[in-house]
Amino acid sequence: MAFDGIMTWAISEELSQKLTLGKIEKIYQPESESLVFIIHTKEGRFRLYASASGNAPHICITQREFENPQQPPIFCMILRKHIQGGRISRIAQNNSERIIEMDFQVLDELGFTVSKRLIFEIMGKHSNIVLVNLNDGRIIDSIKRVSIDVNRARQILPGLVYSYPPSQGKTGFKEFLGISALGESSSCNKFNHSDSVNSISVNWHDANDIMDKVGGISPRVADCISHSGFNVLKGLASQIESMNVETKIYSNGIKITDFHIVSMDKIFSKVKSFDSPSKAVDYFFEHKKETNTIQQSKSNILKKINSIREKLGLKLQRMQE
Repeated sequence: MAFDGIMTWAISEELSQKLTLGKIEKIYQPESESLVFIIHTKEGRFRLYASASGNAPHICITQREFENPQQPPIFCMILRKHIQGGRISRIAQNNSERIIEMDFQVLDELGFTVSKRLIFEIMGKHSNIVLVNLNDGRIIDSIKRVSIDVNRARQILPGLVYSYPPSQGKTGFKEFLGISALGESSSCNKFNHSDSVNSISVNWHDANDIMDKVGGISPRVADCISHSGFNVLKGLASQIESMNVETKIYSNGIKITDFHIVSMDKIFSKVKSFDSPSKAVDYFFEHKKETNTIQQSKSNILKKINSIREKLGLKLQRMQE
């Protein structure tokens, strides 16, 4: 699944354009590792879904309906206390990473405006959603608490100063495009390449070289970029800024397998295309969940059939004896 830095970039830009200055009306936690936000904007109400599950982490605007537990989990109640009723002041990707930051302006108990940040880390089994107090950078809480027993290098616990995941030592793809590392603009004309980027030589027609030197790109996408070179990335910047970007869903002939704004037509068969990254992500994970449910049911039925066959075989063997 190619929810890499490029796809995170597209999603963050869409969320920024549609949700910035929106008010958080409701917060729900339908599952242990997922959240739903009802956000009111000038354009209407939006439902934002975010999952930190290890097998399907993602974030997108959704049309899906979710059944909520009668008693909200602790993290949900903490979010309601700290950011419900607040306004979104900023949504941006952190550098070229699979991290989206959402900042809020909220009134505290004394009526003063305080700043909070919700950080969505979309990183496979290490995915997390972390609430941080921007005044001191300390973690208020997270949907997954990570103790020193789980990760010696980086703990995610209330009261600790939040730190980003360790760098892989690569140069983010945005830097090659001349885009601000702060993620405050996606206009390539406003920023210049740094000296460090100019000194890095990348063979954009070699997928292995792209993976070795460029951060935020998945292996499959690197392979697709290598067919056409750096122009693929250059074309994405203006498309994402104007939200004139096509996101495609792909299949291997049996089931849907991937999605991306970078064309994978040479690898897979295209199933559907969307004019919104969120719509594509929402469609992909909704159908992936249905497919997984069907596969699980099929597996359970086969296990039951095999168990019955074994019992009947033993019974027949005893009768023949």
